[in-house]
Amino acid sequence: MKIRTLDDLVANIDSELAWRRRELHNFNGALTNGRSSLLPHFCRASVLLAYSHWEGFVKSVCLSYVEYVSRKRLPMDLLSTNFVAITCMRALKESGQSKSLLPYIQLIDFIRLNGAETSRVPFKDVIDTESNLSSEVLQRLLFALGIPLDDMFILKKQFIDRNLLKTRNAIAHGERTEVSEKFASEIVSQVESLLLQFKVAVENAAAQRLFERALP
Repeated sequence: MKIRTLDDLVANIDSELAWRRRELHNFNGALTNGRSSLLPHFCRASVLLAYSHWEGFVKSVCLSYVEYVSRKRLPMDLLSTNFVAITCMRALKESGQSKSLLPYIQLIDFIRLNGAETSRVPFKDVIDTESNLSSEVLQRLLFALGIPLDDMFILKKQFIDRNLLKTRNAIAHGERTEVSEKFASEIVSQVESLLLQFKVAVENAAAQRLFERALP
């Protein structure tokens, strides 16, 4: 489904969240009701599953938001600075590889002279979670999209980096890291809370049109 309207964006995010929450709930149920002999394995696996939903949801929602902004087809001079940068990202990278000043001049001229032209914000392969969605990577993503960093994400920094990411990396790299049932359940619960908060942050940014340049 093409994401053209705010309703489309919200519906897309809701759909993306629903199946992830359902899987997290089902897995949490397996932790509670599963065979005791399998519990240690379920506990370790729950961390991997919770992290995959954390990274997957953030990446998917960010891409949906960029697509939504792209399909608004706003003039360049009405886009916020961060989305102008996303629009010109390829040209900026190519300029950076040149020893000549010419491509920089051409890029500046393009931006200055084409401000009234319809923008073409790329929305494929522009979001990189680095396969390691730490609080720092999250902060860079939100900054790139012009989405304010919510207080909750600041408060959850230690959980994201130490509890979720560090444990996930240890298990994914083959370490024999033990995970208690209580810790596993907390991981799943906290990740679900983060997904809901991220949904709200992106939807608020879209509703408040933070992708537009603030005019004097």
